[in-house]
Amino acid sequence: MKKIIHFIMFLGASFLFTFCGSSKGLKLQKEPPFKVISATYNSWAGGKPNSKGYTISVSIDNPEITLDSVFFRGLKSEFKVEEFKSKLVFTSLLTHPKPHDYNLDIDEKKEFGNKPPEATSKIPFELNENEAVVSYTLNGKINYFKITSLQKTATVYMYSKN
Repeated sequence: MKKIIHFIMFLGASFLFTFCGSSKGLKLQKEPPFKVISATYNSWAGGKPNSKGYTISVSIDNPEITLDSVFFRGLKSEFKVEEFKSKLVFTSLLTHPKPHDYNLDIDEKKEFGNKPPEATSKIPFELNENEAVVSYTLNGKINYFKITSLQKTATVYMYSKN
């Protein structure tokens, strides 16, 4: 009798772990309703300290599809639509989080006011250096597609005059 109870508990636990793992529902589409015409990224560094990130640009052949957001190198950002040479280009600016400036002192009262580090959420996809996942909405449902060959373009440096 104990063996049957243990077996049922094992099956129940296995079912729960399987169900929990699939609850994200973020499945990648193998054949999206569009073709990627071009997909590029570049690094940028801003005019302020610790201001850096990436710009992603994606052009697709289906004007009825709107790309919503992009996941790239641990970051996520929304797309903006621009028209370039009579084609729609989806552009996203991904910014690295800025490091906190902490006041560390042997007297803990002098450390009062330090902000705790912001919780960073891990993106739900495993990606290589030149891969990104884009989300788009089709028939009211959010879909995901992996772009496997983003082309790197020149780094942009922005300087501020003080």
